[in-house]
Amino acid sequence: MHSKTQMVFDNENKLSEDLSVFDKNYIPKTILHRDKEIHAIATALGMILRGFKATDCALYGLKGTGKTLISKYLMGELKKLTTCCRLFFFHLS
Repeated sequence: MHSKTQMVFDNENKLSEDLSVFDKNYIPKTILHRDKEIHAIATALGMILRGFKATDCALYGLKGTGKTLISKYLMGELKKLTTCCRLFFFHLS
């Protein structure tokens, strides 16, 4: 029987080869359990695609709940869709 921790390691007791998941800039292809939050922020930022100034967003909450992840993900998606403006992401802690 394998524990979840043991599944992370391969047969030679090394960590999985894909160590990029531990990088602070890693953004998974699928973000789970944050659909409501993503939709709310995307709605505010989506004004840019219609030629309007985006609504300012201030995210707050407990550490490790996905604020930075969602912000980086949405900024990346927005950059793919438009070249009309400069986009900035500020992280304050």
